[in-house]
Amino acid sequence: MDLAFCSKQPDGIVTTRALAADHWLRLASERLKKFIDLSLRGDAEPGQTARLFISIV
Repeated sequence: MDLAFCSKQPDGIVTTRALAADHWLRLASERLKKFIDLSLRGDAEPGQTARLFISIV
């Protein structure tokens, strides 16, 4: 069962949700990094940053 979720909001904020167990948190981390790499590839302006919020439930 996949319990890690990543999404990019219209204002550019990338969010992820995962269960609090360590392995799910690592999975969320890896998926978030991959998601950001893919979503910003070619779209990022010089000096652009992403605001990250991690919600642990």
